[in-house]
Amino acid sequence: MTRGDGIRVRGWDDLQWWGIEYLTAEADGTGLRALFDLKNKGCEIMEKFLGTTIQRGNGWNDTRPDSASMMLPVSIYRSLAIFCLMHEGHEVVVDVRFYGKGYSSDFIDGMTKNEWEDMKSRADLLWPNHYRVYELTGNVHDGTRCYHQIAMRSA
Repeated sequence: MTRGDGIRVRGWDDLQWWGIEYLTAEADGTGLRALFDLKNKGCEIMEKFLGTTIQRGNGWNDTRPDSASMMLPVSIYRSLAIFCLMHEGHEVVVDVRFYGKGYSSDFIDGMTKNEWEDMKSRADLLWPNHYRVYELTGNVHDGTRCYHQIAMRSA
């Protein structure tokens, strides 16, 4: 994980910053899910991300009363990383994927809106057709529910 003005997430190990520790995918016979230990901060984030309550005190490696373990689908990685960055306070998250060019070149960056405005003009040159931008429109700390405003139009 790169720290500084922004945060760059490159893999499961970088989620340890938020108390989400990848243990193994061997715990699931299908290889579709991985086992994670969650510290207190990780439990709080996962509760908001999944919209549920996590039973604590049953950690695989960490049995403290404020920790837990859970199985998660490995396909959840990108969504979870984006949520963690927004939870951290980043207003803009850029998900860069170089399809077929190797996992090590993929990354997810968190930044402020001003940092994104400065970078936006160069994004097409740096990552043509390889990035998606997520912008925070509400307060991620409010929970997992969106509140929609409907615009009524007449022809």
